[in-house]
Amino acid sequence: MRSILRVVLLFVAVLVVCGALSITAVAAPLRAAHTGSTADAQPLPGTTYHGTLESPDYEDIWTIALGGGEQAIIALVPPEGEDFRLALFPPGTTTTDDVSAAVATSQHPFDPQALKYVAPGSGGGTYFIDIWSAYSFVDDGSYTLEVDIQAPTRDVRVTAPNVPGTVRTNKDYTSRGTLSPRHMPGDHSVTVEWQKYSGGRWRGAGTDRPENEDYGGVTRYTVAYSFVGWGSGKMKWRVRAVAPADELHPRATSAWRTFWVKI
Repeated sequence: MRSILRVVLLFVAVLVVCGALSITAVAAPLRAAHTGSTADAQPLPGTTYHGTLESPDYEDIWTIALGGGEQAIIALVPPEGEDFRLALFPPGTTTTDDVSAAVATSQHPFDPQALKYVAPGSGGGTYFIDIWSAYSFVDDGSYTLEVDIQAPTRDVRVTAPNVPGTVRTNKDYTSRGTLSPRHMPGDHSVTVEWQKYSGGRWRGAGTDRPENEDYGGVTRYTVAYSFVGWGSGKMKWRVRAVAPADELHPRATSAWRTFWVKI
């Protein structure tokens, strides 16, 4: 587990006690608040931006334009060992001192951050992306910010996991599928449905809810699976992926992918 203790050496006291060296150190303090002003905020230059949080405030504020009904997916990747936070503030915001006023936040200590927000039908305008350090001292202020703004669409495509035509029992497999347009990383936007052919008809055999991950501008999901059996013979199975409807997209379903399970 990544240590979250960042040590700042304040002073060294040398005590000659049994020949030992005594060192006193304390953790870098968390910031009580961040009080950035939006007055000088600039439009984000592009959908992917590489920036740096600099002293003394260690905070950047960018603007994006969202139309009513549009969705913003925002991802922040900090350097290893730094604790950067992410928030989206609504039109009219003048300062970022009250994070509870944000329409969406992502505050996972020392991890990449991601958030999504759908502007209400009458809520278009200029929104403010706020990036700040949770600590008052930063070793490496570099970060990568990605913003994907999407309008509602009915063009949703999901593929079934690429299961081989024949799989064997008592063996572990991993297969993947995709969903477009891009959905929020870390969400579970796809349900994988498994069925087996038994007694002259298809019967449900379980579901999976894999996690979204970014993959070349679309969403990819991964399922791990295995089948248990003894003896000889084979059984017919099939699998498909379903993306339920959400605020921007209708329900989408892949074709069934049929395969054999060989014992």
